[in-house]
Amino acid sequence: MLLTQRPNPNCPQCCGEGFLAYCWGDPEFGECDADPCDCWNSFPQRRVLRLPRLVARRLGWREPVYSTEPPF
Repeated sequence: MLLTQRPNPNCPQCCGEGFLAYCWGDPEFGECDADPCDCWNSFPQRRVLRLPRLVARRLGWREPVYSTEPPF
């Protein structure tokens, strides 16, 4: 799982969207582009690692108990 930064919802420039959109060319054809806002950077990411079973067992986690009986 990767965690990334979110845009600032109180940013006065982009209103929390994370980009600044502008139209160029003929507006009839909808030629638009966007630049990233300074309040958001999608590159810094943090990877969330799983706990190994030995560490998880020390914290009180146990293996789930499975049954061979049907659920109904």
